[in-house]
Amino acid sequence: MMKLYSEHNTSELFEFRTPTIIAAFTENSIMKTTPLRKIIEENMGDRPFKRKLSIASSDLNKGQVIYFDETMANDERVDAILSSAAISFAFPPVNMRDMTLVDGSLFSTVSVGDPIERCREEVTRDEDIIIDVILCYEDTYEIEDWSLPETRWRTALDFYRRRKEINKYYYYEEDIMRITRGYHNINFRLLIKPGIPLTSNGFLPINATHEEIMNEIGQGYLDGLNATD
Repeated sequence: MMKLYSEHNTSELFEFRTPTIIAAFTENSIMKTTPLRKIIEENMGDRPFKRKLSIASSDLNKGQVIYFDETMANDERVDAILSSAAISFAFPPVNMRDMTLVDGSLFSTVSVGDPIERCREEVTRDEDIIIDVILCYEDTYEIEDWSLPETRWRTALDFYRRRKEINKYYYYEEDIMRITRGYHNINFRLLIKPGIPLTSNGFLPINATHEEIMNEIGQGYLDGLNATD
């Protein structure tokens, strides 16, 4: 992944359909992932997976989450990877096995249930399973503390903005909270998330230059170090 993103701009991975506005009403997405598919095919080749793997996608036809693992057929690997990142509206869904597949975050942004079950095949105690979670939100979401005396001077607009702030925080944090509650004996070791807002350019906030990509990789390295403190 480091090699993939450090050697390409996002414009080399995705292509906007033209005219974009009309594509939203006539096509299944406003962008094409043909360049990304070619790059993944070239990098993967026929090399087998050497570790256990869990890739989550969502089937629009049945409304179900679908998991792919290292035993999938070679001719399905690229489709499975692309489907797991096929954000509806932006990227085209992937048709496989009578399914219409889109990104797994439609089900959960922290889909670790299947990986945990795979780990349970190897160990006898949940305490021996160690999970590090990397969150890739484009912004930072924190709740600033208020004091009771301060609220006496707050206006209706302040309370409305406060509601939005809290709502957004739990929208992004609830998935990880639910997972840690459900698997309370698992060792969730590190939670790594952006320390500063990430690049967000263009009509869809996925455009980034090579310099911006390298800055984000560097920021991710720093966030990882901070999480270990």
